[in-house]
Amino acid sequence: MKLIIYTLTIVFACLQLNAKEVKIDVDMEQLKTNVDNSLHNYNEYKKNLDIAKDNKEQTSKAIDNLKQQKKDLGKSSQNVDKNKEAIEKMRLKIVEYKKNEQEKLNSDLAEIKKLKDVLFQLENNKKKREMNIAAYDKKLNEIEKEKQEWANQMKNLDELYKTIDQKITQIQKEKQEWDKKTSSYKEQAEKWKKEHKTAEALYERYDNLK
Repeated sequence: MKLIIYTLTIVFACLQLNAKEVKIDVDMEQLKTNVDNSLHNYNEYKKNLDIAKDNKEQTSKAIDNLKQQKKDLGKSSQNVDKNKEAIEKMRLKIVEYKKNEQEKLNSDLAEIKKLKDVLFQLENNKKKREMNIAAYDKKLNEIEKEKQEWANQMKNLDELYKTIDQKITQIQKEKQEWDKKTSSYKEQAEKWKKEHKTAEALYERYDNLK
């Protein structure tokens, strides 16, 4: 609450009195200021009065409200023991629930530990199997290389077989030719053998006639 009070000032510049007349010199501007200030102060006090009345009414209501709450508390205090008993029963139930949950939690933790042990073993098995797979992949690559080498060798062997077969065919043809020639030469040899014997016998016979 802010209250501003302006000072009222009446200035008499000169006051002269004598027996015949009274002459007053008044500062009219100051009088006008006094009028304005007095009106302002009235308005401020009027607003403050209204605020004070409202605050007084509100405090009266607050006091009545607090008295009613005090009265209600007096009534509710009669049920405190019953409420305490009900709360204690609830507390005991919650304690029992907590105990049951703790037992379940302990069981779950034991199960989790077993699962962690199994998971740890599985992780180790996983690493070993990955190492085995890597080794098998390496061996398979080596086998593939060997297979490729054998394929190359077989290709070379096929070429060798083909070359040999070609040579055999060629030699067989030459053998057939030689077989033919041999038969012809044998026939001619037999023929000329007989011719030689005949000629030799004829020669001896005529030679003996000399």
